[in-house]
Amino acid sequence: IDNGILEDTEQFFGDLNTSDPDVDLRPQRTTIRIADDDNVSVGFADEFYVFSESMGKGSLCVYKIGATVISVTLSISGTLQNEVPFQETLTMLPASVRECVDFPILDDDVALEPPDMLAFTLEAETANVQVQQGSVFAAIVDDDELSVSLQKTEDRIPESAGSVAVCVLFENQFASGFNITVNIADITTTAGQDYSGVPNSLSATPGQNQTCFSLSITDDEIFEGEECFILSIEVPSDGIIMSTNSSNSCCIIDNDLVTIQFNPTSYLVNEADGTFTIEKIGSTTQSVSVNFRT
Repeated sequence: IDNGILEDTEQFFGDLNTSDPDVDLRPQRTTIRIADDDNVSVGFADEFYVFSESMGKGSLCVYKIGATVISVTLSISGTLQNEVPFQETLTMLPASVRECVDFPILDDDVALEPPDMLAFTLEAETANVQVQQGSVFAAIVDDDELSVSLQKTEDRIPESAGSVAVCVLFENQFASGFNITVNIADITTTAGQDYSGVPNSLSATPGQNQTCFSLSITDDEIFEGEECFILSIEVPSDGIIMSTNSSNSCCIIDNDLVTIQFNPTSYLVNEADGTFTIEKIGSTTQSVSVNFRT
């Protein structure tokens, strides 16, 4: 009977007998084997798989089309992350139409990684099993985030300091480079006069735990008083977060003096009228007031 069901080879015996004593039966029994010519189809259930690193494992599923009375044995092989070989045997029972097998996913702390592309192959170890979709790719997507912060600088920078280091800190490893935008907003400072050396952007390179630039402070001879600015950074949004600090408020503390004095230091004036002169020695960018008393 051709029943359309995948089966093992079946056999039965045929016996000869007769009531005629003159007939010699040799042999009296024969073995009859029925070779099954029915097929079932198997294949990966999906054309493409996507998994996140944080999932810790991926699952590959296989379908079976066609009835069987025997188990179907399949082999799935491939290469995992870091070139680790993978081999797994999957057994589908007669009543099963879909089975899955898990594989490990390496979850590291490295951010900004490109997807890992893994290839898997399906092969049948049971006879009369046709593999329809025997290969598949799986993408392992990085979902780690890089934490970035602007290192806290001195709130009050002496004008005589000459320069101050401004650093951006990376709190974990990353695999792809990116640019950091640097901004300075003047409150009472003037760019190019009170400070210089501010780059438009900083480059972040894998392997770094920080990147810095030197902010030059102009030590002039002008009495200016305290002058302030706000330093801030911006980072790309994909896979990067600002962890704690993204801006610093800083003030440059002036170290210059201005001299106020009488010129000359003594006067002879009429009783009815008289004037005297007060002299300022040194440049200033702001008004200077003094009290006078007799």
